[in-house]
Amino acid sequence: MKGDPNRVLSALYSLNHETRSADADATSRGSPRDSSTRCRTAFSRWRRVAPLLAVPSLFLLALAAQAEPSDTLWDRPYLTGDWSGLRSRLADLGIVPYASYTTGIWANVHGGFATGVRYEGFANWGVDLDLERLFGWQGGRFHLNWHSNVSGLPSQELVGQFPTNAVLGLESANAVRFYEIYFEQRLWNDALLVKAGQLAVDDDFFVSRYASPLLNACFAFFGSGRAQQLAPFYPLAAPGLYLMARPFEQWALRVGAYTADPGDDTSANYGFGWSLNQGASIGTEFATSRRPMDLPGQYTIGVLGTTKQLTSFSTGGNVRGTFGVYFMIDQALVLGADGKPRVGAFLRVGYDPLSDRALLRAYGNAGFTVFAPFPGRTHDVLSVGVSYTNFAPDYLESQRAAGQDVTSHESIVELTYQAALTGWLLVQPDLQFVLDPHYSRHDAVVLGLQATINF
Repeated sequence: MKGDPNRVLSALYSLNHETRSADADATSRGSPRDSSTRCRTAFSRWRRVAPLLAVPSLFLLALAAQAEPSDTLWDRPYLTGDWSGLRSRLADLGIVPYASYTTGIWANVHGGFATGVRYEGFANWGVDLDLERLFGWQGGRFHLNWHSNVSGLPSQELVGQFPTNAVLGLESANAVRFYEIYFEQRLWNDALLVKAGQLAVDDDFFVSRYASPLLNACFAFFGSGRAQQLAPFYPLAAPGLYLMARPFEQWALRVGAYTADPGDDTSANYGFGWSLNQGASIGTEFATSRRPMDLPGQYTIGVLGTTKQLTSFSTGGNVRGTFGVYFMIDQALVLGADGKPRVGAFLRVGYDPLSDRALLRAYGNAGFTVFAPFPGRTHDVLSVGVSYTNFAPDYLESQRAAGQDVTSHESIVELTYQAALTGWLLVQPDLQFVLDPHYSRHDAVVLGLQATINF
């Protein structure tokens, strides 16, 4: 995920500047209403074109980069190389720019609403600043991130499953927006970490190491929180404060508080559509590290709640707040000769007790990941996961009363393989079975092929 976004941003700025200059000329020739319409139309066109321009711009940058004599295109960790030593010099100063582009094709080959193919494109870029190297601020870091998405929405348009079980966790509205922007401080030899700024809950809580290679959204942070916009989840971040304390080596406590209204996932939200007057969302996790049979594992119990005003599905009136509890295990099963996990398994279970205002009643997923599954493929990863979602009865009754023929449960089975073809190119074929899709009610088979380029 490393690269140089500056030239890309410069090119996009130039395009935007030229567009606004053209609009200014048009304004001098037309009415204020006409000029305003032209400006909105031009900006809308630029917003759709910008993500597409990022890819060829970054490839041109890659061709222009000068490789070190000992550095070949296929061995380097980034497509653009070390920029004749500039990247290393910046890192020594504490400045780490990064950029990546993820592109994929998703085909629903059976069931769902309809068979068909959709394209997904996701650009991610930003910069990390090590404040200790820059200014001598010990333990300090600043993080700034943007992303843009060009989404064909295969889950909504083809498969018809519940949003938290989207075939690709990156699915969102077509937009270019700011994401996480925060200051981080580590204290007392990392015994305490504090983050403050614009944060996302799913980067801080319910994170499973062994579930992360899977692409379906249910294997990230799942539950009704994202669907009901109870807290800032991808693709939207919002103001928050997060603390992680390690009072003892084997124990960790995580606490976070965030605004409960991150805004709507629309193209018009550039990352700052949040509101501070809709209450707060609070998360807490206790985690402990253990070594059963000398195999490292982590066991986590957590609670995520909100004070946001919601609608009761049973009465139709307003109710204040809700919460859910969850449990997670990340357990190594086999270790390699280097002592690192070769096979790891995960189990995650959640429950929302207040069924009159929850979309989901119970949910869970499990699976395993194999690192270096084949000889000679030391950086490849094979993952298998299954997930089950049970919807809350009051929510189901309200949907059916409104004429929506929805399922009472939904299941996902996923098989995926990450092939590291080079240090900067990851290709990932993916197979998913969506059983009892919530909206379409027709079991679906989805094939995907995704590639991620680190610049």
